[in-house]
Amino acid sequence: MTLTGLHFLLTYQCTRACPHCFVFGSPGARGTFRLDQIRSLLDEGERLGSIRAIYFEGGEPFLHDGVLREAVREASRRGWHVGVVTNGYWATSPKAARARLEPLARNGLTELTLSADHLHGGGPEPAIARSVADALGIRAGTISLKGDCGDIMYRGRAALEMAGQVDGHPWTDFTACPHEPLEGPDRVHIDADGWVHICQGLVMGNCWQTPLTELVQSYDPARHPVVAPLLAGGPAELARVFGLPDGERYADACHLCFLTRARLRGRYPDLLAPAQVYEEPSRV
Repeated sequence: MTLTGLHFLLTYQCTRACPHCFVFGSPGARGTFRLDQIRSLLDEGERLGSIRAIYFEGGEPFLHDGVLREAVREASRRGWHVGVVTNGYWATSPKAARARLEPLARNGLTELTLSADHLHGGGPEPAIARSVADALGIRAGTISLKGDCGDIMYRGRAALEMAGQVDGHPWTDFTACPHEPLEGPDRVHIDADGWVHICQGLVMGNCWQTPLTELVQSYDPARHPVVAPLLAGGPAELARVFGLPDGERYADACHLCFLTRARLRGRYPDLLAPAQVYEEPSRV
């Protein structure tokens, strides 16, 4: 396993509670990195020797832009490509956008990715942010969903709120994971509680309990009780192994996988975590 990217879920808090959010981001969500924690993990990244890119995501990372600004600087000074993913809520005008982006440009931000579609509000802010980023020499792009449901992956809030809007398929159809290279991930997401996500809510362990370098070097997909069935036959095999398919139809592979994993959390609390990724923060 050669890890080339670390994606920090800087916070689960967000300005919105989008119906398709993988991690149930919302204004009421909790869990935010401290700068010293980020520095510690960047040091771990250097020890891995293979990292090339660092991304800061959420939730909405600009809600904690003081930490974000310094985190970008810390990652950039190590010579890595540095990106931020945001909904651009702060770009209410070119002047406001410049006030947020100029410090990040000075601190070495390489890339800005903006969520821009009707499910993220459909306002002008992403376009304003992109224009200002371009002027500052920050490479900017957008993530946009296609149509009403488009290319949504039905996990997290989408599995509960949106899956019923599309035609389902029998659980036996989903014989492979179409999105994540589970056998050898090239990037992981890390949240402020220390969970190292292979896919949102599917973790290899907790880096506050076991150093990140050790987690990465010891990752064995064949011995991971959730990853192994997914590799053998996708979400359908995971459901079959644990006797969980109940005859329902599922929107996509993520939908079946997410619901199956949610039912298994009590059995594997250290591999299917945190609660934030499986249910609304108000119920966590």
